[in-house]
Amino acid sequence: MLFPKVTTYPVEGIVVATDRPTICNQYLCSIRLTELQRRTSGEYRCEISGDAPEFKLANGTRNMTVEVLPQDDPTISGLSASYLPNEHIAANCTSDRSTLATRLLWFINGRTVSSTIVHTRWFDKVDN
Repeated sequence: MLFPKVTTYPVEGIVVATDRPTICNQYLCSIRLTELQRRTSGEYRCEISGDAPEFKLANGTRNMTVEVLPQDDPTISGLSASYLPNEHIAANCTSDRSTLATRLLWFINGRTVSSTIVHTRWFDKVDN
C-alpha cells in the first residue's frame, strides 16, 4: 500500500494532537486537533493532488466554529436567608461569559417560576 506524502503548515491557534499518529492513506487523511480556542474557528480545507503526468487536484472545505460555554455556574445575588410575609424579593441570577446566548430560569422548590413575573435584561454575547 502506498502512503501519500502529507504536508502540514503551522497556523497560530491550531494544535494538532501528537498522542496518536496522523492517519493518511490513499483513501482518507484524518487529523485530531487539541486545545481548541475561539481563534481555531474558520475554514478547513483538505486538498488531494495527483502525481505526474496529470497533477489533478481536488479539495473540500468545511467551516468550523468553536463556541465558548460558561466556565462557572450562575451566580445568585440579592437574596436574604429569610423574609416576612408580603415582602418583595429583588434577586439577580448572572451567567458567566459565553459566546452563545444563555437562557436563565428561576426555580423555587423545584418548580419553574413563570416568565411573566421575572424581569429579564438581555446582554449581547461576549467574544473571548
